[in-house]
Amino acid sequence: MKKVLLLSALALITAFYSCEDDDDGGMDFTGEEIAINDTDMIGQWEVTLFIDDGDNDTDDLDDYRLEFQEDGDLVITWTNNNESVTGSWNLSSNGRVLSIDLPDDVNTIDPDDELADLEEDDWVFIRQEGTELWLLEEDDDVNDDDRDELRLRRT
Repeated sequence: MKKVLLLSALALITAFYSCEDDDDGGMDFTGEEIAINDTDMIGQWEVTLFIDDGDNDTDDLDDYRLEFQEDGDLVITWTNNNESVTGSWNLSSNGRVLSIDLPDDVNTIDPDDELADLEEDDWVFIRQEGTELWLLEEDDDVNDDDRDELRLRRT
């Protein structure tokens, strides 16, 4: 009986620590999605983490602010010179998936094409902590270790 209790306790401890953030700033995904309301998205956000194809590309997006507007517009401003472009955003009907559509002229503020990676994927909400939203690229394989990750913080 003691062995069963000890093994159960070890399994719980292992499960707890496996849900913690990875050392590289990444996050584990347990398959649990959360729902977000449109009103939760309205406002200005900054990118606090962006993992693209396993690489931490957060620095590539830290000069941009994303303003999700009530009418579905997404105004992206380059903070270096306050230039901006307007795209669009949409939540799935269940509020679990975010889609971003960027305008063709996004390269006027993004000559290095860094923002395009935000549009490539649909994003699944997996956690909300305070003013921060955690998202993973939508993927049918929940065990895919190379899923893109995105964190947004309300500014």
